[in-house]
Amino acid sequence: MIINVDAALNRMDGDRELFEELCRIFLSDYSHYFEEIDKAWKEQNSREIEKLGHKIKGAARNISAVEIAESAQKIEEIGRESRLEEIPLALENLKPVIEILKIIWKKMF
Repeated sequence: MIINVDAALNRMDGDRELFEELCRIFLSDYSHYFEEIDKAWKEQNSREIEKLGHKIKGAARNISAVEIAESAQKIEEIGRESRLEEIPLALENLKPVIEILKIIWKKMF
């Protein structure tokens, strides 16, 4: 499941405006996170990759973007375990899910 709208709205006590605002923030921030992960990967900074994965995971969980949160958790683990050679594939797997989410949101809002 890419996003669980019912769970997100439940988490926000049915506040659809809040949900829409958090979705907009996520969409505006995610490209910045990719840039930062790429920079940290080039610098071989596993701690920064772990932190960024954690941030994405938290933001995705706030809006119940389930698959993105799972992918972000993998990025967090990659950073924690210094398996930086896995970052390009992890990002490659995450990007299409975000693109699908963008399409879903365009239909919703």
